[in-house]
Amino acid sequence: ALAGDHVDDPEQLMSDVASQKAASFSHYGVLALTNRRHFHPTVVNTYAEYHRDALRLAAEAAAKRTTDRKIAFERALYHETFAAHFLHDAFASGHMAFNRAGSSVAATLTYHDDWNARGRRVADRNGDAWCARGDGHLFDVGGNEAMKDRVVVAAIDSVSEFLRSFIEGTVHDERFDEIIANVPAYYVVGFVVPPDRNDATCTAALMPGETLAALQKLGDPVDVKATVDTWGFLDTASRAFYGDSQRGVMVGGSYGFNQMFEFVRVGRRIIHHRVYAGIGKLRPANDEDRLAYDFGYLFRLGMTNEGLVTYELGLGYSNAFTQYHLTTLRFILGMNLELGKTYLRIQGGPATEWSRGHYRWGSYTTIGVGHVLGAR
Repeated sequence: ALAGDHVDDPEQLMSDVASQKAASFSHYGVLALTNRRHFHPTVVNTYAEYHRDALRLAAEAAAKRTTDRKIAFERALYHETFAAHFLHDAFASGHMAFNRAGSSVAATLTYHDDWNARGRRVADRNGDAWCARGDGHLFDVGGNEAMKDRVVVAAIDSVSEFLRSFIEGTVHDERFDEIIANVPAYYVVGFVVPPDRNDATCTAALMPGETLAALQKLGDPVDVKATVDTWGFLDTASRAFYGDSQRGVMVGGSYGFNQMFEFVRVGRRIIHHRVYAGIGKLRPANDEDRLAYDFGYLFRLGMTNEGLVTYELGLGYSNAFTQYHLTTLRFILGMNLELGKTYLRIQGGPATEWSRGHYRWGSYTTIGVGHVLGAR
């Protein structure tokens, strides 16, 4: 895991940079959150890139002498360790069947963990099928032998090519096509992996009627299915009624409707949208805490930094049970900083507030945190 998850370039392993970055939690976090090369359809090409570099460097190292030879071999070995990391990722069920580049960080991590645990039925280019899990579930008990055997054989073949290239001083990639041919190339659509993993269909050859989807084909992005949130808010439109702004705290959540209503699709892009609701306490100026509720609708504008930051537009409606029975309608411009499954949410925009036939304009701002419960 050091190669690829903690350090982003094999050349860094040749210096103190690697030890500094490997010990840095923040650097690990950045790599984990911006890691699209670890997912299909790019992960196989990334493996091939590092492996071919390792074979070339290994052959070149064989021609060197003494200390230079040792340093050159280490450089080649570090490239092969990076290749091995991506090769292992290519077998992981949580690294396939969706568009990582088009998905946000929180949705990716949730989907990744879920499918690594659940598993998928996959097939290679030769038509052999098996059930795959991923990452920390590789050695789960029950029915996972075919997956483990394939990963081990692929890793041994890859390292064997590397060592032979160094020993003989020439590039040996005779097993490369076989390695790639045994990596998952398809997944079976709609297949549910049995919980005990011992069902015979997990390790059998492909059966008539099974629908395959190519992993080299760019899939749909995934998005958050449900969240739980808490946020504080400041409402300046209430000044006309109370002489000061309203402030309070809400607890609630949101639910996405992308699978039910794909109302806008542009190529592989689905416009993600969700509804949210919350309830909490509001404190008007010169008044006691009062009950308030808030709900609204949000749709995704876009994202930056490989899904680390997402942007939303929407409408919100809130009502406070105060002496003026204030009702607020607002336009929402939101930003979410997604730090894994937990995110920081900031929203703001103009708001209009009315009570007993009177209305006033102001602003409505919220700051809070949320946690993703599911993705699809």
